Amino acid sequence: MPAYGDLVKRVIAAGMIDPLENTMLSSGLVRVIPKSMGTGTTELVQERTQIEQYASISTAGGQARQKRVQLGWSKQITAHQYDAAITITEQFRLLGNNAQKGLIKEELFDLGKHIPRRIDLDLSRMVGFGFSGGYTDVEDGVFFDTKTPDGQNAFDIAHQLTGSSITYRNMMVGNPGISLASIAQSANYFRYQIFSNLGEQMTMEEDTLVITQNEYQQYTAQMHFLSSAEVSAPNSGVFNPLQRRYKIETLKRIDFDESRKADPRKANMWFLVSKKNTDLSMVEFYAPRMDNPSQGNAGHDILTGNYTFVVRASYGMGWASSKAWIGSTGTGRNDNLFI
Repeated sequence: MPAYGDLVKRVIAAGMIDPLENTMLSSGLVRVIPKSMGTGTTELVQERTQIEQYASISTAGGQARQKRVQLGWSKQITAHQYDAAITITEQFRLLGNNAQKGLIKEELFDLGKHIPRRIDLDLSRMVGFGFSGGYTDVEDGVFFDTKTPDGQNAFDIAHQLTGSSITYRNMMVGNPGISLASIAQSANYFRYQIFSNLGEQMTMEEDTLVITQNEYQQYTAQMHFLSSAEVSAPNSGVFNPLQRRYKIETLKRIDFDESRKADPRKANMWFLVSKKNTDLSMVEFYAPRMDNPSQGNAGHDILTGNYTFVVRASYGMGWASSKAWIGSTGTGRNDNLFI
C-alpha cells in the first residue's frame, strides 16, 4: 500500500504542473496572490497605488509641494473550494489485466489536471464574460462576478476613478474585428483613454494581443504581426509596422459559455493588454494538493476495499481594475467573422 500510494502521489503531482492545460496562469495576464493559511476565507485585492507624475514649480526658498497619492479600487475575493475524486474498486485494482491497470494510471494522471483546467476555465471566463458583468456556472450553480469595483462591466464605456470625476472607457467603439485600423484604434485607447485615479493621463505600454481559438482570428493575427510586408499594401515591398510588435496570446477557453462549451457568438472577441499593469487577480487560498488512500484513512474503505483519490484546492478571482485591458466583442465592423 505505501509503495502504491507513493506512485500515485508522484503521478498526480506531476499532473498538477501542466502549462499546456493552464494557459491563463502561464500567460502573465493574471496577478496571483498567495493567501497565508489561517487568515480567513476572503481577501481584499487592491488596484495598484498611483502617485502624481510630475514635479511642481516652487518659488526660491519655498517649500517643496507634497505629491498626492491615490489609492485605487479594491475588490473582496471570496474563497471557493474545488475538488475532484476517483474511486478504484479492489477487484479492478487486483484482478484487472495490464490494459485495465494502464487505464488506472491514465485516470489518476488526468485527475491531477482537473484543478488546473478549472482554474484556466474560471480565469478565461472572467475575461470572456467581462462585457456582461457575470455568469452562473450551469453545473455548480454558482454566480461569478466579472464586474470591476466601480460597478461597471470589466469592459465598459464609462469606468469611474477613485480620486477624479473623469471617466474612461476600455471597450472599443463599434466593437470591430481585428484589422490594421482597429489595432491602431485599440492602441490609441492606451494613449488617450487611460487615466490614473487622480485624473492624470497614464503612461501604459501595451504588449500582448489576446485572441480566441477561432482559426480566422489566428490567421488574421499572424498575418498582421508575423508578415514582413504590410498586409493591405499593393506590393510586398511595403514594410509592415506591426511585425512582431505584440505577442499573440491564444486563450482557448475565453469563448466558453456558462455550460463550459465554446460559444460561436464569442469567437471574435479580442483584447490588447499591458501585462505588467494587469489587475485581473487570483487569490490562492491553498494550492492544489492530493490526498491518496492509506491504511486507516477514509480513502481506504475497509468494508469494500475501494481506494479513493482526491485533489483539492481553494481560490477566488476578480477584477481589481481592468484598466490594462482594451476589449472588443468583434461583432461590429469585421472582415474576419467566425460565421
